Amino acid sequence: MDMGNQHPSIKRLQEIQKEVKEFESQVVAFSGLSSDRAYKKLERTLTKQLFEIDSVDAEGRGDVQQARKRAAQETEKLLKELEQNANHPQRLEIESIFNEAQALVEQEITAFYKGGNCVTEEFEEGLQDIIFRLTQVKTGGKISLRKARYRTLTKICAVQEIISRCTKQQPSLPLSSDAHPSVSKINSVIGDVNKAKGTLIAVLMGVNNNETCRHLSCVLTGLIADLDALDVCGHPEIRNYRKEVVEEINRLQKYLDLEEEADSTYAYDLAQNGSIIKIEEIRNN
Repeated sequence: MDMGNQHPSIKRLQEIQKEVKEFESQVVAFSGLSSDRAYKKLERTLTKQLFEIDSVDAEGRGDVQQARKRAAQETEKLLKELEQNANHPQRLEIESIFNEAQALVEQEITAFYKGGNCVTEEFEEGLQDIIFRLTQVKTGGKISLRKARYRTLTKICAVQEIISRCTKQQPSLPLSSDAHPSVSKINSVIGDVNKAKGTLIAVLMGVNNNETCRHLSCVLTGLIADLDALDVCGHPEIRNYRKEVVEEINRLQKYLDLEEEADSTYAYDLAQNGSIIKIEEIRNN
């Protein structure tokens, strides 16, 4: 058919369909809940497109009416899939398990805010049980569910790793401030880093609405800048001491990239992510 001879209403419907098609991948991979801002934005956008389709004047032409019907059906199908993704029983199960993890963290987070490193054995066992239960949630190969499970597991496993390092792999004992003027500053930064761990755990688990990953990243970057500014030339033991603290800060920075990484396709694609393959193997055994 000569595109130049198409009826204007047909052309307009094709334009709308093209716009709707651009949101298809977002809908298919949507892993959140109906209360999420991203859900509401997608829902508003697609609903607006439905209104646009409905406003196209068919002028009594059968071909335009059919084209309008097809465009509306395609858009309604995406809206339905979006709703199903957000309310899928397994998605709600994942959220319920995550809420349990949040409750556990809230019970223990005060010690970390104060720079402490003590957690109960019950807390560690509780986290491990939650991780195992998440691996048992069946996704049926559905992208949105794989993504939701991956993002939830990644956050909880990150918290587990942070706590493990706090309790088992502490940096060298603080050096005496008498050894060098820079030591007191490094010791002070260690205290700030320990407090930042508590903040990071709270941010990852969504139990601190007053802090953001971006701000925390700026704080950690500032601590590294403070350490880099110290003159420790000729003092290899102090330089190594500073290096340990910088490496610890860099490890914390890595966890702040979790949200961005989880939005990448490879992060929840079974064919490309070894961790997810391992999860599937555990679940199937």
